[in-house]
This record gives sequence, C-alpha cells and structure tokens, in this order.
Amino acid sequence: MNTYGTSAEQRNRHILTFMSEAVEETTPDDLVDIYARKSVKLAGRRGELSPNAQIQRGRDWASWNKLRVRHVWQDTLSASKDVKRPDYEKALLALANGEIKTLWCYKLDRFSRKGALAVLNVLEHLGETGARIIFGEDGLDSSDPNHRRMIMWKAEDARDESLRISQRVTDTKAWQRDHGEWVTGKTPYGLVADEARHLVPDTRPAIPGAPEGPTRARVAQSIFVLAALGLSLRAITRALHRYGIPSPTGKPAWAANTVYRIITNPAYSGWQVHCVGKQRGVIYVTAKGKRVRVGEPLVSDDRRKRAVRALKGHSKPKAPYAGKAAHLLTGLTQCTCGRSAPMSSTSYTCTTALDSGATCENPASVFRPPLEKYVVECWLARLTNADAEDPLLAAVASRWAALTKPNETAELAEAIAVLKSAEAIIERLLRDRRAGLYEGPAARFFEPAYEEVMADYNAASLAVRKHGGSGVDISFLLDEESAREAWEDADTSLRRDLLRLAIDRVIITRAGSGNDQRKFNGDTRVTIKWAG
Repeated sequence: MNTYGTSAEQRNRHILTFMSEAVEETTPDDLVDIYARKSVKLAGRRGELSPNAQIQRGRDWASWNKLRVRHVWQDTLSASKDVKRPDYEKALLALANGEIKTLWCYKLDRFSRKGALAVLNVLEHLGETGARIIFGEDGLDSSDPNHRRMIMWKAEDARDESLRISQRVTDTKAWQRDHGEWVTGKTPYGLVADEARHLVPDTRPAIPGAPEGPTRARVAQSIFVLAALGLSLRAITRALHRYGIPSPTGKPAWAANTVYRIITNPAYSGWQVHCVGKQRGVIYVTAKGKRVRVGEPLVSDDRRKRAVRALKGHSKPKAPYAGKAAHLLTGLTQCTCGRSAPMSSTSYTCTTALDSGATCENPASVFRPPLEKYVVECWLARLTNADAEDPLLAAVASRWAALTKPNETAELAEAIAVLKSAEAIIERLLRDRRAGLYEGPAARFFEPAYEEVMADYNAASLAVRKHGGSGVDISFLLDEESAREAWEDADTSLRRDLLRLAIDRVIITRAGSGNDQRKFNGDTRVTIKWAG
C-alpha cells in the first residue's frame, strides 16, 4: 500500500510534514557546536591543525555519537593573549543559554592557552547547566569527574608551551637585532632587505613603468633634503604628488604622516630600530648599551638630524628657498576640524575652503592682522607671567638650546640615552650577583662585564657633564621689556622661531553671527596649545 497517496503533491506534503516534525522534536541534548581556531603552521602537522581539518574531525565525532551539528564557530586570534575572540565568546554563550548541551573542540590548546585557572572558571559555570565541552584529540570530557584533573594538567601544559614559544620568538628577534638583521617583514620606503636581512638602497623605479626616472631610494633621499631646507610636510607631499611619484602604498597622494615617519626613522642612517610602547623608529641599543648597524646609510646622521630639527621648528634653514613661509603663524594655525589653516589672501583659512575635495562643517577663517597681534600678546603674557616651576619654561629652554646649540643638544640626548642604558645594566648585574647567579665557576664572568659597563657609564657621564653643563639663558624672554625688545629687533623668521618655543598649535574657530562676525574676539575664537 502506498502511504503517501497517489499524487506527487500529496507525497511532497507528507515529506514536508515529516521533516517539520523531526526538526521540532530536536532538543539541545541532540545538538553539538564545533569550535575551531587557526593554529600556528607546525611542520608535518599543517593538515591536522588547520581549521578545516579540525571541523571535519568534529563532524565525524558528532556522527559517531548521533548528534547533529548546529553551528561551527571559528576564530583566527591568539588563545593566550588578552584579546577578544568573538566566536569563542558566542560558543560559550550558546552553552550558557542552553541552546546546546555539547561543544566540541579539537584540542584543549585550541580552546585556551591561558592556563588551568582560566579553563576552570569556564567549567565551573558549565557544571551548573549540565553542559559539557569535548576535547576530541585529547579524549577528554568536561562532564566526566575523572577527566577534570587531566584537563587542568593539559591547560597548564598549553600555557607553558605558549610561554616557551613566545620566549623563543623574543630571543630570536633580540639575536637578529643584535647582529644587524632587519626583523620586521616590511622595510622602510626606499630600502630593501638583502639575503642577509641587511637594509640596502631600493633601486626600483619610483614611478612604475618609468625606468629612466628616479629610484625609490633617490626619492627617500630627496625627502630629507627638502625637509632640511625647511619645507613643511604638506609642501613635501605636494611636491611628490606634482612629480607623479606614488606613495609607498601605491596611491597617487602622499600622507603627511607617511613623510613624517620617513624623516624621523633612524633606519635611513643605517641604525637598527625597534618600537618602545607607542613610539616607533627608536634606535635600538643592545644590553651593553651599543647601537647596531642594520645596513648602509641612505642619508648621513647629520642630514637626518637637520631634517628632523627643521621639521619640528627647532632650526632655521641656512639659505632662502622657494616657498619659504612668509607669515608669522604659517604651520601653527589649525581649524577646529583638525586640518591646517594656512594663509589665503588676507586671512588664515581652513584648508577645506581651498580644497574642493575636503569637507568641514564649520571652516574657520580669521583676518591675519588681529589674529597675529592676539597670539603675540598671549605669548608675551604667558612667558612673562610664568612661575619658576612652570613646565612651559622647561620646554622653552629645551627648544632654545636645540635652536641655538643644535649639535650640543643632539650629543647630550645621545649621552643621556647611553647613561640610562648603562645604569640599567649595572643594576641588573648587581641584582643577579645578590641572587647568587655569579657564585662558583660563574664568578669569573662578573668582573669583566662590570668593568665594561662601568667604562660606558663613566664615558657617558663625562659627555653629559660636557654638553649639559653650560645650559641656556632664556631670562630675556621672562621680562616683559626685554622680551618686547627682542621681538621688535627680530625679523619674521626669528619671530616665527620665538613663537614656536612656547606654542605648539593655534586653533581657530569660525565666526558666529551678529557682533561676533563684525569684530574679532580672540578669547572666544582662538585656543592656544602651549608647549610642555
């Protein structure tokens, strides 16, 4: 007898009804989710540890245990660092909410590398709901009391292995840096790494398809030359764009921040660099306080330092050049939108008003004479009324020293860096000696190491006394009468430098309606960002 009836329509209706009833009868006990995480590429185990291989193992396990795979969760983030793993959190949430009773994971180290305590916290919450986690390759079930101790051991093993890998990577990179190898994959623009991982000039054409044009190395050198002459970041980017030289990313327009990173990167002078916190391009110093060469210099130390000083407003160009700033506040003024506000006609104006492609909801524009007068009066009042402990004065003194004694200032900064490094090494040596690391046969290693670092310490101390003893005199800026006299006697170039000793930015706002539009009010339309 045909139980589905005689027509195809009736048979299809019966099949759909049966499938609907089967789905409705499925409970969380019948479901399993799979969690997979991308693994490091270990030789000989790539196929086994790949996410796809993990997922297939999970599906096989579900089939053998007559469970239906409800969802596959997958992350490509570390299981040891304090980072958010979205799918990991969602998988645990599905367990906690009772959507499923089983979560399958390939191995415990795919689940977590934070140690036994982190895994225990997860299992404690699951025990209250009756849910469980299966670690397939380990053969462990979190709902089995006999497996609990082994899960804790495996979790600690995974954490230990993660720490060992991290330490090996750290030690390897430190060795490479100490031996002058470029560690990171991406090299600075204009430089490439040779087979020995040393930086050499990039001889590829800067303009694709134009082999007769400048090389990328030559473009990088030109950036330092333009900066040393006093061109602003914006002027340099415009020049690069005008000559059709694409940026390091291949885009037609260069970003000012890209040019800034090039100029401030000591790798162009052949020095090994690394990151310290959020500060990039810091000269790397070994445990003995020595700098390391990472390749041949593309520009000399002297040229790079001149470019950095000029870029930061700490020195004047030695000769006139085309495009030299002719106005007092050029480079200081900024609109509230964050864009610069250079001179246009008779006013300092937000660049969005000059560039049709940019947008600003309230582009500011201020007539030059009253704005400059207001800023100068604020500058005089701030300096001549500053307390002796005001951080501004320390910044002014430092910038005046860099302006008037650039070579001594640079040498002092280098000596201080070496001195601090030597102090740290001495402290570590003495701490290790107190801890007993130089007892017995190891005692012979202490004296040579101590004598070497003390020699560096004494040389750096002598350099600090030599270059830091004379100091600078800024008393003429702290008295109103002498400060006004210095201002009146200075030309525009020196006045620009004097302002920049104390001022980092002048932010202008758009005029309001009514009287605010007819008469300039500096207190409401200008915000000055002071140094220090």
